Order: sequence, then C-alpha cells, then structure tokens
Amino acid sequence: MSSPGTDIFPDYTSVEIVSLDALRDPALQRARDYWRMLRGTRRHPARADISARDLAFAMKHIVLAKVVDGGADLLLSIVGDEVSRAYCAPMNGRRISDIADEMPKVAEKWRFIHRMVAASREPVAVNVSVGLDQPEVNYTHLEVVCFPLGPDDSTIDHLLVFGKHMLRAG
Repeated sequence: MSSPGTDIFPDYTSVEIVSLDALRDPALQRARDYWRMLRGTRRHPARADISARDLAFAMKHIVLAKVVDGGADLLLSIVGDEVSRAYCAPMNGRRISDIADEMPKVAEKWRFIHRMVAASREPVAVNVSVGLDQPEVNYTHLEVVCFPLGPDDSTIDHLLVFGKHMLRAG
C-alpha cells in the first residue's frame, strides 16, 4: 500500500527525448529561438555570445555549466531561482561529481543529457516525469533543453540549460 499522496507518482522516473520544436513552455521556446539566432550558420554559438540581458525573461529557469576535465564533469556556474528550488541541495558553484553523492539520480540525468549534447554537439530537449525513485527533488515534471556553446564548431566548453519545473505542492 502506498503512502497518502504517493499514488499519483509512478514508481520510476522517465526521461523522454523530444524535438526542439515540441517544447511547450513559452520561456523555453524563446530560449530555443535565441540560441538559434545566435548560432546563425555555425554549429553553435560561443559562451561570449550569450547576454544575460537578452535572457532576463528566463533567468529563473537557467543553468550555465562549464565543461571541465575534458568533458568528464560540469561546473554549475549560474543556477536560476526556480532551478534551485527544484532540488533539495545547493547547486550553484558545484560540480556534478560533487552532487552525485547527495543526488545520484539527478547527477545521472545531468550526465545522460550532457553526454548526448557532447556526442552530437547538438541541443537536446527532454521531458522528465519524476517517480518515487527520486525523492531528492522537489518537482514532479520537468521540461528541459540543453544547448551546447563553444568557440568553434568542434569544441563545446559550456552548456546553456533551461528547465521548466513543476514544483511539488508545499
């Protein structure tokens, strides 16, 4: 028998890869269009092309992560307010490898997305439905898009991530 209120959650978290054009959240759609505009004819824009002023509409949904150790890890440089509330541990200024001890499923999800972006050098959008196997987060659903940034078409040195979290009640 499940605890009161837990029967609405699936047993396991699911991650579905979706098309960039299937993004539903208006802020994520604007972020997608901004990234595409900055990219122009290049494979992806550079970190230096990104302007916080241009992204003011989505700053609460943002994560800017620096690729470190040749892609083995990520350093979360900027973490928006909504993203911070969605996790039950501090995220800003931390490496994914450090977060893995406290939130192994979160770190696993980040690594999965990062590796997809690194391998393809293309953005990736996913929808996540949180299950009972992931009690360390404070959200039930997540729509997220991860964009590569780099100085040239073959190098990714940052990831620009936008996530719309459906926070749990209370």
